[in-house]
Amino acid sequence: QLNRDGYPYEMNWNDIPQDVRLITEETRKDLLDIKGVEAVSLYQSRSYADQIYYGDTQFNGSVYGIDRQYLNVYGLQVKEGRGFVESDFENFRKVALVDTNAVTTLFGGQSPVGKVLEMQGDVFTVVGVVALSEEFVPTINNLNDYWMYADTSSGTIYLPLATWPTVYRFDEPQSVALKVRNTDVMAAAGKDAADLLTERQIMDPDNSDF
Repeated sequence: QLNRDGYPYEMNWNDIPQDVRLITEETRKDLLDIKGVEAVSLYQSRSYADQIYYGDTQFNGSVYGIDRQYLNVYGLQVKEGRGFVESDFENFRKVALVDTNAVTTLFGGQSPVGKVLEMQGDVFTVVGVVALSEEFVPTINNLNDYWMYADTSSGTIYLPLATWPTVYRFDEPQSVALKVRNTDVMAAAGKDAADLLTERQIMDPDNSDF
């Protein structure tokens, strides 16, 4: 995640940084070449989403714009409905996935598939429900890991990364998630990825507070 002065740079309230590049597909492939890395996901996020409603019920959880690799990297699987398909990304379809907590808090426990969400004045249709795979056991090494995998009380909504600018803004810096072979390579892979991103994405890393 992009950091500034040692703290995560939250897009909820910050401007788009002018001296940070967007991550290209070439850079994603170079991240995939890091020893021990099996998959790479680029995503954008809001830790607190406002102006999202189902009917008169307001959603107060998180919202993520995810790419094709995200569910695999995070060990998520579709429990109901469908996941995102290629045409969702290619055609900028206004569709959404929700997790099981959002099913409870936003939809009162009823099936959300086919129901419509109002997001920032736009309309998105829920196509599926996701949850952690039973085979997936996340490794929790620090507080950031905990919040990454913790089920928030309000839940999470996922959008195709391609449609993110229709709700928020163009050219927001992305975050990166890596799926690695095993815990033995996690620290080295993480450092190599951070070094690569700092060199590639920050225009003048030696004179930047990012």
